Amino acid sequence: MVDLELRNDTELYNLLRSPDKAVRERVFVFIYEKYGSKVRDYCLKSYNFDKNGEDAFHDTIVRFYELIDKYNEVTNIPAFLIRIARNIILNSKKRNKAIEYSSPDVEEQAKFEEDDDDDLDDNDLKLKKKISKAIELLTPEYKEPFLLHMYADMSYQEIADELELTVPTVRNRIMRAKIRLRTLLSPYIQH
Repeated sequence: MVDLELRNDTELYNLLRSPDKAVRERVFVFIYEKYGSKVRDYCLKSYNFDKNGEDAFHDTIVRFYELIDKYNEVTNIPAFLIRIARNIILNSKKRNKAIEYSSPDVEEQAKFEEDDDDDLDDNDLKLKKKISKAIELLTPEYKEPFLLHMYADMSYQEIADELELTVPTVRNRIMRAKIRLRTLLSPYIQH
């Protein structure tokens, strides 16, 4: 059997479309093991680590499998997986009317500070919850490029292609997201 590590994404995708079921299964497992954690992290972070993130991840993997025979060529498997995940997440949030739009900065800061989680003993856990909460407060235009870059490990160019934006716009939105997060988290981070 062919060493899958030496194959590029186009070759892997072509092998995934093989008529040989054993080859398809081996390649699918390889792709899952190679890219699954990035996609899972993106899905979980998009839902602030609740069960909906796991559901979105599983739906993404199932949808990827269903689409194998529909697309003749895929040159960037992780970007394809993230696109599927992104569409699943956006559709789910639209159905559940869970998309939140930005509120004024004062209201955001108050909302951010209202839950101190005093019942938690571990400072690291408290900080992780604060970071997750701060990310949730980002507007969708900043949050999505930030998550794609930080949790899906996508390049600015890949994000620009996925979101149909220019690279400078993506860079700017990620920078603004980081500035906003720094502002929200500065009282909780010791320098």
